[in-house]
Amino acid sequence: VRSPVSRADAGTYTCTAVSSGIMGQPASTSAQLEVAVLYPPDGNPVCNVTTSGNDVMLNCELQGGNPSAEVTWSMSDGQQVGSSQQSVNQAAAPDLTDNTVYICTATSPALDPNRTCSVTLMSPTVAVSP
Repeated sequence: VRSPVSRADAGTYTCTAVSSGIMGQPASTSAQLEVAVLYPPDGNPVCNVTTSGNDVMLNCELQGGNPSAEVTWSMSDGQQVGSSQQSVNQAAAPDLTDNTVYICTATSPALDPNRTCSVTLMSPTVAVSP
């Protein structure tokens, strides 16, 4: 058992058992095990907004980690916007009303708690946090 585990510990390990056997006949057996090391992405997701004409696109990105984080946009009432994506997510904002808050949530088995960033639409500007 290795403690603490590091990212470099991921890989294939072989365990071999050897015995003197029965009646002096040596015997051995081996088994392989693939070890995956889970680790979170560095930092927090990055939110931003792009516009094209009357369309407002919500952009969220969180790179790194094993496994990669799933990033999902939702409205402040919890209603999901678009679908979940690995590492990068872009979705069209369905509601362009002033003070509408959109939250990007990054989830992964290696993230506890989940990480978020948000945008608030305000004509003619947008507020982004953190």
